[in-house]
Amino acid sequence: MQNEGDCFSENNFEKVYKLIENQISKGDKIFYSFADYDLYLSNGHEIRFKKDNYTLGMIQKEKGSLSLAKRQTDSDRIIIEINRIFCEILMQLP
Repeated sequence: MQNEGDCFSENNFEKVYKLIENQISKGDKIFYSFADYDLYLSNGHEIRFKKDNYTLGMIQKEKGSLSLAKRQTDSDRIIIEINRIFCEILMQLP
């Protein structure tokens, strides 16, 4: 399911990726914690969303939001949550 919401674009992805990258470089962890999720970066093209050590979904620069859930109802919920978090992080930018 690709329901990116109103704020996803490749340009916005790059902005959010750089913000997360900057936050990670300031700390001593390999991820950025936001809204009960641990956000991991991958090769400049992907932001992975983990909770309780499980990867629930990701946002890919070219494809947008993807869920790893098996059940459609869980997948829909995860996509909505990922998009909400992405937009919230984007709103933090100056």
